[in-house]
Amino acid sequence: MGRRKGKRKPPPDSRETVGRQSLLDKLAEQRGRGGNSIRFLPLLAWPERGLFVGAKDASLRQFTQGGFHARSGEAPGSHPIFVLQQLGNLAHRVCPCSTRKYANKRAIPQGCVLEHTLYVVRERTYLVEDCVFPVPRDKNFLWSLRYWGRVPESRLETEEE
Repeated sequence: MGRRKGKRKPPPDSRETVGRQSLLDKLAEQRGRGGNSIRFLPLLAWPERGLFVGAKDASLRQFTQGGFHARSGEAPGSHPIFVLQQLGNLAHRVCPCSTRKYANKRAIPQGCVLEHTLYVVRERTYLVEDCVFPVPRDKNFLWSLRYWGRVPESRLETEEE
């Protein structure tokens, strides 16, 4: 049997191709229409300056080789993570965030409105850049993360020592 000629679909238009930016644009468009925002993003779509919540403290201690000292307590806790840099399609450098200021130099101010989702940051959040690590391919870790939005570059504050 031969192939039928003329029945092939044309290649997709570049506007229809779903890439990182087009997915984030669709997310913002949906949010702008009053729809529920997407909470779980595939790793491919993670933007730089993306803020994710729900990283379990035990995992953060493990991935930072004990460098990130989260508060110990009876109930297991979690902290946000911040995407510092994209390293190709599936690799990202991230750092944990904390409301406690240690030797942190950059922070997300209270009241910052995040891009794509319009969530508002409730407390000043410091980037713990002393504890940078690559995003692990741990499904449990990735599944616990919820996308809050992208921090506008102009809203990242740098504190002088």
